[in-house]
Amino acid sequence: MRKRLLSFFGIIMAAVLMISALPLSYVSAAASGTDTVSVSDMKKGATKKKSTKKKSTKKKTTKKTTTKKKTTKKKKTVVKGPGTITFAEKKITANKMDGLEIDNTGTIATVNIKKAGTYNLTGSGTSDRILVNKAGKKLSKVTLVLDNLTISNQTLSDDNPIIYIGKNTKAVEIKLTGASSLTGPGGYVSAPARGIIYDEGTGYVRFSMVNGSESSSITLTDGMATDVSYGQTVPTAGIYAGGKIVVKNGTVTVVSNGAGMQAKKIGIAVTGGEVSVTSNMDKGMISDSGNVNVTGGDVKILKTASDGFFVPAGIAKIGGGTVTMTSIGGDGIQSEKVQISGGTTSITTAYEYGSTDFYDEGMGAALHNTRSSKTSNRITTTTEYINYFTDSHAGILAGTEGCSYSIKDGDSGSRGATGEIAISGGRLTIDTLATGTISKNLTVTTFVPAEQGLYIIGAPSDAIKCYNLIDITGGVHNLSAADTGINAEGAMYISKDTDITIAQAYNGLKSPSINIGTENMVNDTTQVKMYTGGDGLCGYSASKSYVYEDMTYKKYKKTTVTNNNNKITIYSGYVNAYIDSDKAITGKGSGKLEGNNSKNTAAGAGGSVSFNPEGNGINCAGDIDIQGGSTVIYGSGSGKSSPINYTGKFKVGKGATILAMGYLSGSGKTVPSSSSQAFISGDIPQPTTGTGTGTAASTSTTGTNTTKITHSLKSGDVIGVLSSSGTTMIGIKIPKDVTYIFYTSDKMKSSNYEIHKGGDVSGAVNTYNYDGRYQTYTHKAGAANSSNTSTGTGTGTGTGTGTGTGTTGTTTTQTGPTPLVTLRGQTK
Repeated sequence: MRKRLLSFFGIIMAAVLMISALPLSYVSAAASGTDTVSVSDMKKGATKKKSTKKKSTKKKTTKKTTTKKKTTKKKKTVVKGPGTITFAEKKITANKMDGLEIDNTGTIATVNIKKAGTYNLTGSGTSDRILVNKAGKKLSKVTLVLDNLTISNQTLSDDNPIIYIGKNTKAVEIKLTGASSLTGPGGYVSAPARGIIYDEGTGYVRFSMVNGSESSSITLTDGMATDVSYGQTVPTAGIYAGGKIVVKNGTVTVVSNGAGMQAKKIGIAVTGGEVSVTSNMDKGMISDSGNVNVTGGDVKILKTASDGFFVPAGIAKIGGGTVTMTSIGGDGIQSEKVQISGGTTSITTAYEYGSTDFYDEGMGAALHNTRSSKTSNRITTTTEYINYFTDSHAGILAGTEGCSYSIKDGDSGSRGATGEIAISGGRLTIDTLATGTISKNLTVTTFVPAEQGLYIIGAPSDAIKCYNLIDITGGVHNLSAADTGINAEGAMYISKDTDITIAQAYNGLKSPSINIGTENMVNDTTQVKMYTGGDGLCGYSASKSYVYEDMTYKKYKKTTVTNNNNKITIYSGYVNAYIDSDKAITGKGSGKLEGNNSKNTAAGAGGSVSFNPEGNGINCAGDIDIQGGSTVIYGSGSGKSSPINYTGKFKVGKGATILAMGYLSGSGKTVPSSSSQAFISGDIPQPTTGTGTGTAASTSTTGTNTTKITHSLKSGDVIGVLSSSGTTMIGIKIPKDVTYIFYTSDKMKSSNYEIHKGGDVSGAVNTYNYDGRYQTYTHKAGAANSSNTSTGTGTGTGTGTGTGTGTTGTTTTQTGPTPLVTLRGQTK
């Protein structure tokens, strides 16, 4: 208390002294009444002033200082008009130096932008570098206008990007006017740069055009040779961002040994413009933990050594624009989830050694793969030893495979299947034919089978594959696959206004639970059409286990055990499966693995192979339930296959239309186990084999002549299915040779039906090439009464005193009945 009183007394005394020290003029002015200031007022002012310094000034000063700092900061962030930075050979100049640091003294000239604002970059330089970096402090809202800027650092062996965006820089927009190009260094010291444009922060790098510059572009080119060995390092990416890459408009072209574009945390978004990517050794676009989202513009992935889009933890989305992928060395799209709702997407994948037989022992143990299987109680166990890893080359691949696993001398465990593919619109075109071949009954003898007549050449891949769920509710899609058209290891749903054509494949659809159409939905316009060499619709599932050699996961033993609890359900819509070898699968793969002998390449580089199909139209290791819609099956003509085959139950609901024709194997099943409506099922009568006799000149003897007529119903023949009263159920112009027919519709009753051969049809039920059904059938009189005959020559040789030549013998086969066949309508 004493100290406070003394302090206060000191202040009063100081005030008195100040007053006494005032100049005389000031006192005179006060006395005359001009600018009068009383002593008491002065005291108050002095006291206030002192008090401000001692007590409140600190607070007020802080406030005032804060305001001053804000004002100063605001002044620093405002750049009046774009500053222009000009590049020349190892020399950078600028007409506005505020916020810039330029260093032209080293082997590479650098400019560091340290303030927010708009900067115009122009000129043509070599050995130049652009930094957007304010050490230790945040920097945002920086716009770089690349105005016909050309920088080439190809003569350098340098580990630095051309444009470096520091980790504290949160947002950089790169605007384009004219044509700009950046070429990275031609060598590196210890590791290549992360990108030609490299953003170390977590904000975004956005590309757009200056208004009115519709032809503006930037081209980023890797300066390194394409045959450089990077060892354990990753080649330089074109554009690398710690946060997000956005292309709003303009043209962005990247030719790189590394990834074209890579965003670490948030992802890549293309909303407009044009993006063109070539990756000689890596992937097209990578989003490490975010998404790749295309809603507009034109994205072209021209060539990659690996995947086109790689989104391991996020979603690959296509909602608009155009995405075109050609010469993709891995999967076109590999992502945890894939969502396609619009736009036009075209994907073509290829495998460099797509015509190499990796199951040929002549390759040697280091490359030779093996495969074997055995079946017991309808359960098949397949064991494979993979010594050469060919990887996946699917058009679209989603999720993680479910399996149990172990590593020799290491970890073991299991993982559940993940992933989802949801397609609700757009147009998809996918071609994986150049990845390899899978087939039975291969006609090219230079290959060895992988197992029991099954040939696997190269790395045949699916068009669309998910380790979990596939749901397709819209769009028009055309698929060609070396293996399966659409493969879901979880459930598969195809419904609403979806239109799918599988132009070529080994299997068409494959899943443990295939669901087509919508339950109780009359107006479902789903269409699924497939042309395959294996099964059309395959209800299949299996449990898998792996034993890996090491953590590279490249060499392993794989055991697959099939399950019988699968189901195929057709609620509504239209399904057509055509099994044949004409277009089913022809390997396009070119290239030959170094060190292989010539027999491992299909008819030379780029050659093709063909085979006789052994596939079922519908094949389910479990139950088949066709409740409605129209299903048309043309199965294979021979072998162990049938138009419809199942191990569980086959149910036909009221309102379903099914036409299944082809060859019915001895073990095959096509007749339903239960049906709510009548059906017909039977073999088409086959011709018999006749024997001709000949008589020798001297001694009677017999020569033989055997002639067999092939199928009585051939491609192009016309038949009609009529009721016993003559009402046409259906007219059929058969697209391939058949020996068996199954037909049902809600128009049929439990009565006799006649199949007549010959006549005319009109009013196609469906315009698809391999439907064959017509509404109207007109029988030509006498056509069904024609006889099928064969004439042959028998030769006899005498054994007596003379010999002679037998006379001509005649063989007559079974005469076609009128009608060709009569079948009873059945229900179960």
